Amino acid sequence: MLKVGITGGIGSGKTTICEIFTQLGIPVFHSDAEANKLLNTAEVIDFYKKEFGEIVFSNGLLDKQKVANLIFKNPEALQKVNGFIHPLVNKNFKDWTLSQKNCNYVIKESALLLEGNNRGDLSYIVLVLAPLELRIKRVMLRDQTDENAILERIKNQTSDDEKMKLADFIISNDVQSLVLPQILTLHKMFLKEVQK
Repeated sequence: MLKVGITGGIGSGKTTICEIFTQLGIPVFHSDAEANKLLNTAEVIDFYKKEFGEIVFSNGLLDKQKVANLIFKNPEALQKVNGFIHPLVNKNFKDWTLSQKNCNYVIKESALLLEGNNRGDLSYIVLVLAPLELRIKRVMLRDQTDENAILERIKNQTSDDEKMKLADFIISNDVQSLVLPQILTLHKMFLKEVQK
């Protein structure tokens, strides 16, 4: 089965692009949503308690905001968390892929496909790009957060220039470019690849 990764920096519009692929009948695995589902499992709670103690918990539950505040200011902590969570998410993706029997191809959406060993066995990676100012504006509206917090997160992500060197295809998601024709071109190409 053809497996396509969709990635991009925070606020680039990955989710919007994936929604369009879903409308085209392509199943999408959302890595962030899967990682969030794992947050309250015993394995993950044990990891956070051992690594960071009670400071990342509120009322006995893992507090995502406290985790974010800690890891996005500490690259070593971010690396530890990613090194633990990503293999779990990748295993779930493999299991999910096996359940997608009647489709031409599947998509894995993840912000971190081009970092480290996260590419896995994906056939292609599509990078979604948008100008920095637009990304910041989108995230401020979406998350009700300030510009400094967003820039802190962006600082911890691989630059778009580096990602462009590693991606197979690029979707430009700025206000000038129409995304639908770009998506349809890729969709037709992936279908052709499957039918070879």
